[in-house]
Amino acid sequence: KDETKEKLKDKTVLMFCTGGIRCERASAYLRKEMGSEVDGIYQLQGGVERYLTAFPDGGFWRGKNFVFDKREAVSAADKNGDGGVIRKKKGKDNSSADGDLPAKCCVCEKKWDRYIGKKKCFTCGVPVLMCEK
Repeated sequence: KDETKEKLKDKTVLMFCTGGIRCERASAYLRKEMGSEVDGIYQLQGGVERYLTAFPDGGFWRGKNFVFDKREAVSAADKNGDGGVIRKKKGKDNSSADGDLPAKCCVCEKKWDRYIGKKKCFTCGVPVLMCEK
């Protein structure tokens, strides 16, 4: 999109993915589309999974890493992930206990960091964060 190209123009781009595979493809595509219009394209070798292995305390990583298995999303503090079905409990907030996460519901903007119900963007098909309400 032209809007995205304008935002990236003359910037240095750092990409990170779960295991790094998608970054390989995405960075090649970005180089093809933008070429010298960006100052540089870099990626986190081995992805977030490898980074969290190298830095068990999380290093500079904040938040959760979406993974494509039953763990759902992992963080430095919770390697087993969020996985499983969320059961509604009266008065209980089922979002993460980590208060400084920037994640929020795409509808009501409540702090929320769980991918539940396999909700996806109608335009691009990417999973979206949508709370239980």
